[in-house]
Amino acid sequence: MKKRKAISLLVLSVIVLALWGFLTFASFQIPEYTIGGRTYVNNYDSVMSSIDLGIDLEGGVYVVLRVDPEATKDMSSREIEDGINGSISILRTRLDGKGYTEATIQRVGDDQIRIEIPAVDNAEEVFDIIGKTAQLEFRDANGEVILTGDLVKKAYVTMDDNSQYAVGLEFNKEGTQKFADATTSAASSNAKIGIYVDDELLTEPTVNEAITTGSAIITGQYTYDTAYDLAMQINSGALKLPLITVEPRVISSTLGEEALSSGLLAGAIGLILILVYMAVVYRGLGLVADLALIFYVFVVLLFLAILPFIQLTLAGIAGVILGIGMAVDANVIIFERIKDEYSLGKEFEVAVKEGFKKSTVAILDANVTTLIAAIVLWILGNGTVQGFAMSLVVSIVLSFISAVLVSKFFLKIFAAFGKNEKFFGLAKRNVEKEA
Repeated sequence: MKKRKAISLLVLSVIVLALWGFLTFASFQIPEYTIGGRTYVNNYDSVMSSIDLGIDLEGGVYVVLRVDPEATKDMSSREIEDGINGSISILRTRLDGKGYTEATIQRVGDDQIRIEIPAVDNAEEVFDIIGKTAQLEFRDANGEVILTGDLVKKAYVTMDDNSQYAVGLEFNKEGTQKFADATTSAASSNAKIGIYVDDELLTEPTVNEAITTGSAIITGQYTYDTAYDLAMQINSGALKLPLITVEPRVISSTLGEEALSSGLLAGAIGLILILVYMAVVYRGLGLVADLALIFYVFVVLLFLAILPFIQLTLAGIAGVILGIGMAVDANVIIFERIKDEYSLGKEFEVAVKEGFKKSTVAILDANVTTLIAAIVLWILGNGTVQGFAMSLVVSIVLSFISAVLVSKFFLKIFAAFGKNEKFFGLAKRNVEKEA
């Protein structure tokens, strides 16, 4: 690479990194502009402010619900399974209806449900929403309650006469009689019967004929998934699956802000110490690593902001910092290999090429094994463990790219200014003296 081109690339790279850093951490108001006589005023939100935070950083409500083993000992495993899935669906509907659309609801193990809701102002309201037992009701066209969930045996996915997915219903003896009376009355005018859970309408099928057998089918344009979801919601009200709150926690926003500030401060101090150490110990090679690390930090934060399935937690910050350590470790391996190759008498360009070539396999092996462990934690873990694993996966992939590709790019730029041994911390081996 020619020196003039190297200077241009270095200046451009520094400007891009500086601008990227500004956009990562700074929010600001965009100057007013007018188009077609209409004035627009917009604000730019920094990358950091766009990152979704977990409740340990933002504050909120954390609840773990567990199926009551005593109350469900007479239920089959299938009924419990359907009840849990239905409860998750009902909880999502309830929380969305109250404006808690950012709530995370996940099944944990065989008998637990974990709920995380960030930025909650009224924790008591949330606990009331979560703790309320689902109420299933069938209502006629006038809004009168025909029968309640305790008269429904179960709901399930089935097929109609046209081989399309549908939802089947079964009633107990009392429910069979009440449903027969209601459908006999409704069939004469093709009236509808609404199925409600917690006063929320799930579906409102039209009654075509009297149903007296204790079994009914709800038809419609269902896929298997939509039919299954509806069946599970009905079951959640019919079975009244008892859930015990085993871990209710309220994390204040103040504590979250303090945790976030502490985590970011620790990360910043660690990064600065690493940058200084690399520059002092490895000189020019260290400066190459420093630029690559700065790139790594900015791109990791960008990915955390744009990936919808990642919430940054305190453990997640640790995953990002661990990624910094892995990137540094990769750079150290590369630089030491370059120094070894150069000491054997090879030209600088050859030493750099061989150094990257011979160290990449070892770096890749280390990253792949760590990546496998992180993926396993992501799949099998929960809560803070899963948050750590998700950020670690992103960090591992980006740290490898930073160490191998970005470092090589900056090293080519620096090499164009001259192969000064002292600047790069290189030295030829004195073969005669060793002999």
